[in-house]
Amino acid sequence: VAHELRTPIAILQAGHEALLDGVAEPTPAELGSLRDEVLRLARMVDDLQTLAAADAAVLNLARSRADLAELAATAADSLARRFEAAGITVDRDLAASPVLADPHWLHQVITNLLTNALKFTPSGGRVTISTERVGSHAVLRVTDTGAGIAADDLPRIFDRFFRGQQAAQISGSGIGLAVAAELVQAHGGRLTAASQTQGPGRGTQMTLSLPSA
Repeated sequence: VAHELRTPIAILQAGHEALLDGVAEPTPAELGSLRDEVLRLARMVDDLQTLAAADAAVLNLARSRADLAELAATAADSLARRFEAAGITVDRDLAASPVLADPHWLHQVITNLLTNALKFTPSGGRVTISTERVGSHAVLRVTDTGAGIAADDLPRIFDRFFRGQQAAQISGSGIGLAVAAELVQAHGGRLTAASQTQGPGRGTQMTLSLPSA
């Protein structure tokens, strides 16, 4: 956490000192750059708050009967404008998939998966979200046409604060997927990832599997 916070703090400190000493002019570009770092810090604080809340939720989930398809549709609706602004098409293939889960935290999981796909899919790409019942499990998949995840990084993407090679130029703290995986595990389910970085099938697929209700 200290490592992640140090960079924006250093940029803010250097930028403000340059303005105070008259080395730099308070141009819109300069002020905008400083504002971006403030927003970056705010996102990190939000992520840490979510992580702390998720830790508490793992110990006390409020389970009720829910439909994974309905939760997926709600999460996709909440991010529709962001996908549209990014020029990314979202396809849905949602079949009823009942589960016994905490709807609030399951919504958080699905939102994290969709947000991750949004970050790593270029404009003109596609993200597909699907649900189905497979035997005794309800399964949700989020598939994107992004750059994919390097084979060396794939085993670590659910580790807290891990930032892979593809994430180097993208804002984030490495918390979202870790929170998602831990919440899924608390529900008695499993979250896995498959990815390819080359060829026509390039992209990433996240698979969430929960016991059916």
